[in-house]
Amino acid sequence: MAQANPTGYSFSQLYIWGTARGHLFGVVVRGISTTSSFFIVATLSVYHYGLYQLVLTAIAVSEASIFRIFDDIVSNDLARAFAAKRLPWAKRLFHEIAALKIILGVLISAALFFGAGLFASYYGKDIASFIRIMSVLALIRMISGMQGMLFGAILSFVTFGSGAIQEIIRLLFLIGFWSGGSFGLREVLLSSVFSSAIILAYTSFFFFREYKTVFRGVQAVKERIFTNIVRNFGKWIFIRQGFSNAVKQLDAWFIRFFLNTEAVGLYALAKNLLTMVQGLFPLRVLSILLPWEIDNSGRMQYIYRRVLKYFLWIGIAAAVGSFFFIPPLVSIFLPKYLPVMPIFRLMALTLPLFAVYKFQKVLLIVLREQKILTMRLLTETFITAIVWVIALPLIGLHAAAIVFAVTYIWRVSYFTLYLQKHPFLS
Repeated sequence: MAQANPTGYSFSQLYIWGTARGHLFGVVVRGISTTSSFFIVATLSVYHYGLYQLVLTAIAVSEASIFRIFDDIVSNDLARAFAAKRLPWAKRLFHEIAALKIILGVLISAALFFGAGLFASYYGKDIASFIRIMSVLALIRMISGMQGMLFGAILSFVTFGSGAIQEIIRLLFLIGFWSGGSFGLREVLLSSVFSSAIILAYTSFFFFREYKTVFRGVQAVKERIFTNIVRNFGKWIFIRQGFSNAVKQLDAWFIRFFLNTEAVGLYALAKNLLTMVQGLFPLRVLSILLPWEIDNSGRMQYIYRRVLKYFLWIGIAAAVGSFFFIPPLVSIFLPKYLPVMPIFRLMALTLPLFAVYKFQKVLLIVLREQKILTMRLLTETFITAIVWVIALPLIGLHAAAIVFAVTYIWRVSYFTLYLQKHPFLS
């Protein structure tokens, strides 16, 4: 294993250290990103800011989930291979996914660059040149994602702060262009491209260092590993991904059909506030560390019980904090959304169940239980659709609280019943 962390391998120490570091840099990223956003809004005209959003929408194709649907399972299998010291197998899988991501990145970048004129026919000729400037980001992001897979698989946290550094560099470019007297949408986009390219060079230094350390003298196996992954798990992953995308906004359309557009806006704010709180839960490092423990049944049972207990308490604390502190802040900054705060408080009570569910979901991904994850989504969608249809006409937007409660009770019950019988945990 690459000596990429200062503590050596210890699940609890590395989890606390990695989570604390991740949250610290996350706060820095959000703070600087917000500053940059305000700077852009204040300096661009309304027209150019709208054009900027359209360009970001076009570039978002490189972030489409269809291009990342196998990332979780490949990252998991890589980490398990390193933990089991199956380095030839890991090297082959990494080479295959790296080649795939680079090819996809090149194709998407080329499609954006040469196809920019198609956007111009709908949104005006100005947008084409701006999309061409940003097209290289598709390749940069694919390469960054590929590097991140290796870093996570070998428990390397050396680039955890790269997001903060990138935001600082981007802000410096913005200020530099502005102070130079030439500032517009072109300069905003160039700031994003330059900062992304610089940070890729920065992470690439550590990537090649780690790659040489873990794969020096290792001869990759000749079998096609990624093809086997697709053959074994692809059906369930494609079903879950496709179905998830199809029903993603179903709740908003139910509310619009039975109530009105204003109710959709109120529900969206309550849901977004809850999502912000959910984003604070310490999950990222768990998905990195658990694959290293999967071959030790006794350790997995111990970790499962301990983490479940801790996450339940974290969820309770988050629910109490959200219940009492967020509504007063909304009354100060967003008073027109006060009517939805009673519903938000009820939705916030599901946070302990959310915490348990997210941990169980990470564990099931590590255990390669793609069928169970897919069946949970299919059955849950059917159940919640029935609840929406029955409850909305009867109790209005308060149905959202019932749907959230039913959703997380179902998720935790379904996963718990399955995991209790799993050979790793029983």
